Amino acid sequence: MSQSLFRGGPFTGRHMLIIMVLFFGVVISVNLTLAFFASQSWTGLVVKNSYVASQNFEKDRAERAAQIARDWDAHVSMKDDFLAVELKDGEGRPVERAKVTAELKGVMFDKDDQTVVLPSLPEGGYGLPVDLHAGAWVAKLTVEPRGVEPWEGSYRFTVPPKASRSDG
Repeated sequence: MSQSLFRGGPFTGRHMLIIMVLFFGVVISVNLTLAFFASQSWTGLVVKNSYVASQNFEKDRAERAAQIARDWDAHVSMKDDFLAVELKDGEGRPVERAKVTAELKGVMFDKDDQTVVLPSLPEGGYGLPVDLHAGAWVAKLTVEPRGVEPWEGSYRFTVPPKASRSDG
């Protein structure tokens, strides 16, 4: 009979059972941990129905090409819980007197996603205080200026972590 590496006794069925239980216990616990973290993060859903999205592909592509041809640009920033958006048309002029809607989506977590309407600011641009967790975000902007076709654009921005304050 072969000798065990542990204490010099024989390798029995009990030893094999303990090894198997420990091995599969580790595998199952790792899988459950990964499944838990996966269920708490981004779903990965880009479109609700891929078949319907494929049917509208050419129309959507033409609309995107028209948007790009307008050459509008936006700058999205977040500072002290205030979301600010600067819009410029194709000639570099600020876009004023427009209805600006921002669909805010977290890159990693979708539970805090929200849609806000940004009012115009006296100093120019558009902005609003919003409560967003720290991390990467995408703002899908829809701009509806008076007398002009609506414009859409998606911009990525980062929300810095809130500074901890010590009242010492």
